[in-house]
Amino acid sequence: MLTRSTLASASILAALALGACSEKTGDNKAPGTIFESPALAQGPSIRNVSVEEASVLLQSDAPLTVIDVRTAQEFAQGHIEGAINLDALSEDFEKQLAKLNKDKPYLVHCRSGRRSAAALETLRKAKFSRVAHMDEGLVAWTKAGLPLAQ
Repeated sequence: MLTRSTLASASILAALALGACSEKTGDNKAPGTIFESPALAQGPSIRNVSVEEASVLLQSDAPLTVIDVRTAQEFAQGHIEGAINLDALSEDFEKQLAKLNKDKPYLVHCRSGRRSAAALETLRKAKFSRVAHMDEGLVAWTKAGLPLAQ
């Protein structure tokens, strides 16, 4: 019997594989990512993704920067490999975001999805164009048995 998680992962992998078979667009963006689908490529996109989708995105060749919006203390206890830590509750959160390239793709998360969901409004206002929000956070990530770096 297939689980919801297995079906979701299989669907994502199929979509990525089909996208990878298409020709590159004139702007040299890699096809096959959630950000390159016709519905998302037409303008700024902020999209919720499951931990399974996030894992597949991180394993793909697509360049993706992970933004962990938890506190520095939480980040030190374990984080997704390669993530950068920008505390959404800090006074300089917007200033830190302003240092990032708004056109690059990002995966944003927190512990459970609440802080990162609130941070999405700041990202929208700052005109970030491609953001995947892992809406279940690291709680679901670790529950799925996915790895954390120390």
